[in-house]
Amino acid sequence: MLPHRNCPRMDVVAVGVGGAGGRIVDELHRDDAGRSVSYLAASRVFDTDTSSLGALDRVPSDARHPFGTLEFDGSGADSDADAARDAAADQATELRRELDEVITTSVTGILLVAGLGGGTGPGATPVLAEELTRVYDRPVHCVSVLPTGDDETACENAARGVEALDSVVDCQIAFDNDAWIGEDDSLEDRLPALNRELADRLGSLLVAGEVEAASPVGESVLDETDVAATLDAGGLATIGHASAPVSKFRDVEDSLVGRLKGSLLEDASDMERREAVTSTLQWAVRGQLTLDCDPAESTSALVLFSGPPDWLHRGAVADGRDWVAELSTNAELRSGDAPVPGGDSISVLVVFAGIERAPRIEDLQWYGG
Repeated sequence: MLPHRNCPRMDVVAVGVGGAGGRIVDELHRDDAGRSVSYLAASRVFDTDTSSLGALDRVPSDARHPFGTLEFDGSGADSDADAARDAAADQATELRRELDEVITTSVTGILLVAGLGGGTGPGATPVLAEELTRVYDRPVHCVSVLPTGDDETACENAARGVEALDSVVDCQIAFDNDAWIGEDDSLEDRLPALNRELADRLGSLLVAGEVEAASPVGESVLDETDVAATLDAGGLATIGHASAPVSKFRDVEDSLVGRLKGSLLEDASDMERREAVTSTLQWAVRGQLTLDCDPAESTSALVLFSGPPDWLHRGAVADGRDWVAELSTNAELRSGDAPVPGGDSISVLVVFAGIERAPRIEDLQWYGG
């Protein structure tokens, strides 16, 4: 373990566009407030539906801005992406000016967030992205949330939105709602949990490698520049994440003894520590990515292991890195570990970026023509 070291901070301005984008930015506020290291410099939400803006819980009221009021009378663009695009184009300068005061010199990136199945998200987000990249010398990334089902209009809007954003943002972090909804689930019931899951994964990525001032750093350190470089590959990105209590990997008898001793972290065997790292990594990659894809399609990848220092088995971490490298073949891989003194869980975060092809995207493109 190395001495304490201060890493460059990731400070982003999150910009929600449309109803889904606003709700996810709301969840980013919750996630950021619960972390020991903050990544959210500020936020703004733009929407054509004033009722959606009013329903947000955590985004400050002065950070919520309606647009297209004359066109939509505050009732939303419904599925009319073309009308939303035109409204955003008419007010592009005004929308961007709402961000001028919060995009300061300390801000390291701009994170647009939008659902692409409706009207406002796929219509307005590319317009705003183009305006931001024209004015600011900052990376502009977009969290692109794909619709469920096979509604023709929603799929066409999403396909056109992904294509339009591809040429104006540095990278799209995709989240495929359809892959996370079971046959017996309703989208309305599942959405709050999905938004939390997405916000948690985004937060884990944005604080990757950052530690509290009094915490030690790992043998191999990731920081803001590694995250930025990974996403700089462009195209689409997908995030995998898994976490498990170390008690899961203790022999039943040993666990009982550990509890009697008052700690499950004492005397973990080499095999148990190796299994903890290896299994958690496999769950992160093979469990559920935000966008299902073949890692071999990526050109850039990142993997971060975190947990109690005694459980970050050096051999297993090295083997895990090699395994991710084999999966992503020609991708440039960045990896690191983040010891968490006093922690009781092993966590692994993986990112595959620079993806140009994915089954769900190809399905949507069929509708988009």
